[in-house]
Amino acid sequence: MILKNKFLLLFTSFATGIVLMVLEMVGSRMLAPYFGNSVYVWGNLIGVVMFSMAIGYFVGGKVADRFFSWKLLFFVILFASLWVLMTIFFYKTLLSTLVDLGVVFGSMLSVVVLFSIPMCLLSFVSPYITKFISDDKNVGFSAGLVSSIFTIGSIFGVYLAVFVLIPVFGVRNSLIISFLFMLLISILGLVLDNWKFIILALLSLSLLLIPDYFLAESIIFEKESLYNHVVVKEKDGILGLFLNKDKVIHSLNYEKGLYPNNYYKAFSLLPLLTEVKDLLILGMGAGTSVNQFEFYYPEIRIDAVEIDGGVIGVGEEYFGIKSSDKLQIFEEDARLFLWNTDKKYNAIEIDLFQGSFYIPFYTATAEFFELVYGSLENGGVIAMNVIDSSSDRKLLNSIENTVLTVFPSVFEIDFNKNFVVFAFKGNISIEELERMLKSDNIDLQNFIDMFEFIKVDKSTEGVIFTDDYAPVEKLSKEMLEFI
Repeated sequence: MILKNKFLLLFTSFATGIVLMVLEMVGSRMLAPYFGNSVYVWGNLIGVVMFSMAIGYFVGGKVADRFFSWKLLFFVILFASLWVLMTIFFYKTLLSTLVDLGVVFGSMLSVVVLFSIPMCLLSFVSPYITKFISDDKNVGFSAGLVSSIFTIGSIFGVYLAVFVLIPVFGVRNSLIISFLFMLLISILGLVLDNWKFIILALLSLSLLLIPDYFLAESIIFEKESLYNHVVVKEKDGILGLFLNKDKVIHSLNYEKGLYPNNYYKAFSLLPLLTEVKDLLILGMGAGTSVNQFEFYYPEIRIDAVEIDGGVIGVGEEYFGIKSSDKLQIFEEDARLFLWNTDKKYNAIEIDLFQGSFYIPFYTATAEFFELVYGSLENGGVIAMNVIDSSSDRKLLNSIENTVLTVFPSVFEIDFNKNFVVFAFKGNISIEELERMLKSDNIDLQNFIDMFEFIKVDKSTEGVIFTDDYAPVEKLSKEMLEFI
């Protein structure tokens, strides 16, 4: 029977390789809404998975030498499939609880609970299969063949998860598909030994009848996108965009497109600081700034860049954002957009905090700001949102130090945790800035009178971020620990 089903054994190695990497990639999406996508989270995910695989390989080889059983092999896969199925029903509760432990320890414990057991079990399979298909004369060849097939399956699993499962089916359905795939393999192997094992398949499938969670009353839309867990909530007729379980509103559908007194309104001051015909928005979100500019300055041409197509879709469906002769929307990474465009802008808005307190490190470096500078017309100005609620303001000071390596004049407005940093492509004094800040719009003028522009000089409390060295995540982690 063993020789007859050698193909099934090799396919099983391939299949377990697929599922193992699918689970790892899907795992990153499960963790992101609660812990972000930082290097700490990815480090914990990869580290725990590899450690679990090492245990699985060792135990699989040890058991194969002492207890040689066709049924055991497929029972191991069955148990792994049932563990994955169970995670579908408790992972949100688990992650919501462990998030209080912080990014490092919370994400590590989450990965251990959710993935260490199935990863161990799936890794158990390869050395066990090697024992089945080898004899004393071809142990080396058999080990290499099984490992190669397992690795090819893992590679296939990466691309399957990234390009098909996550974007098309989302996290929960990807877990269900992984469960069903493993269940099929395990039951096929067990049925070859005894057809009565088909009953196990029916019992396992019945667990899928447990009802899914329901949306909270205030949630009118919830979906996994390529980059975020996207949620739209409604309260008192106002819609808010939330990303990755973040409690901060990332976009707001407010009356007439206006935002209440908040850092968002600071962006609308850009046309007072320079003549703006062409504006670039890096990090459009669902379009709060677009709405503001279209309301205050309908004559301005806007190019809006947003990396997440799911967020753009929400903006179009719920927040009234539509491409027009005055508005072009680009689904692209902000830095790649700057690299590829030859267009010059009078002003650039930058708001790239993606669903948490983390900003992509490569959008806060000197090289990034050089690209921004090169995309500005002479006399141009930028406004950048920076979140820093720590006592020492190391993240803010570092970003401002970095901006000062490129731009000669830098100012800030403090909105308590949110800072808007303005940088000019030219030397501007605080007195000149104050003379510019006059508006015929009473709403804007009242807003201007509420806050103070502060001229920024190089700080000893911050570093200069470069593509080679930009500890953005470390400083953000320290900020979160302060909170």
